Amino acid sequence: KVIPSNAEEMRENCINKNDRDRGNMIFCLTLRAVITSSSSQLKKRFFAQVMTVPLLTWRVESASLTSFVQHDPSLQKGNGEGARNVPMLHLLEVFADSFALEITNGSSESFLNTLPQSDIPLTICPSPSVLSLFANMVQIGYTCPFVNGRAQLFDFDAAASYFNFMALLSDLIPVTTFSSRQSSVEWISDGSHLTPIVLSPVILDQCKLILLDSYVRMLFNCAIDVDDLNVDAILSRKDSRDKKLEK
Repeated sequence: KVIPSNAEEMRENCINKNDRDRGNMIFCLTLRAVITSSSSQLKKRFFAQVMTVPLLTWRVESASLTSFVQHDPSLQKGNGEGARNVPMLHLLEVFADSFALEITNGSSESFLNTLPQSDIPLTICPSPSVLSLFANMVQIGYTCPFVNGRAQLFDFDAAASYFNFMALLSDLIPVTTFSSRQSSVEWISDGSHLTPIVLSPVILDQCKLILLDSYVRMLFNCAIDVDDLNVDAILSRKDSRDKKLEK
């Protein structure tokens, strides 16, 4: 199966070493070929075909994922010194630019048509392509210092592109993705009737990382301009009436 049956209990260990080594090699070779290519079509296909693989971050070595969100010398020529040198952000920019109008207008049909739809049915892999893409982007974005709010490398333009894309995806994933319930159901059409499919709880857990309190707090701290808000000056003027209203 695409998502191992023991994934919920074993987590990353549900992918055996041979499969991870194989997946890592394929990921690295494909990524190297794509980022050194001048073909935007090839770069868009990387996002549509590779980034929609369920549990991608478990199938690739952590060192390879780290290099995916760090500066790459092969991208420096023509891209300057900014976050565009980061493979993940560079490929995201190319992919999102091709749907700029759809993203602006909130249209999703042409975007969804670029993702794998029926190569593996939900009865075998209980995670639609768009849900797997969202989960992978959440997991990888959380480790990217240019968009996760953790480091001095935070890039506002790159973060805006990333979260605009995530906002688009959030409108396309099943509405129960962020439900507090232990299971979530997606209905698939079989022509004459609908069949309920219980979505993978492991994929749903990966998606929910984007709502993690500490993560959201870090992002807001980056977004807030302390000097502009002038909070310290306002708090210094508190009087007894203000303190009374705080109770």
